[in-house]
Amino acid sequence: MDRVRSVGIDTSFGNPGVCAMVADGRGVVRTTVPHDYAGAGQLVTWLRAQAAPCARLAVGVEATSVYHGPLMEGLAQEPRLQR
Repeated sequence: MDRVRSVGIDTSFGNPGVCAMVADGRGVVRTTVPHDYAGAGQLVTWLRAQAAPCARLAVGVEATSVYHGPLMEGLAQEPRLQR
């Protein structure tokens, strides 16, 4: 079991791209989600699936204008992502 699963999120006005990576930085799973409330729910579900086999989930978000702020705040406060 990997201790940490790293996830990178490329924010933009369009649909955010998301990639989960293994320890050496290779992407293992990629997805996009709609840039709306339903997409936020899909992202949380996807993140939980990526975190399941790992001890910890580390999420990095591209700082793009104002798009990353609400996303990071929402993820930090999401109870389904807390252990």
